[in-house]
Amino acid sequence: MALKEVKRIPLPHHSEGGEFDHAAVDEMSDLLYVAHPSNDAVDVIDLSAEKFLYSITGHKGVAGVWVSAKRRLLFTI
Repeated sequence: MALKEVKRIPLPHHSEGGEFDHAAVDEMSDLLYVAHPSNDAVDVIDLSAEKFLYSITGHKGVAGVWVSAKRRLLFTI
């Protein structure tokens, strides 16, 4: 099965050279959390509204995120 692009949602620019890393979806809130290591942040996207909401800053070297929907927790690595 081929992937099909549905929508592009602009995210914050890199403060330094870099890329985005692993992401996770919280199905209960329909939020997507994307690790943004070049900004030491996790970017939060509202999938229902199809828009970037905000960045959770202060996560030096964040490489990935994991969501526990049952416990309402977000973990970074």
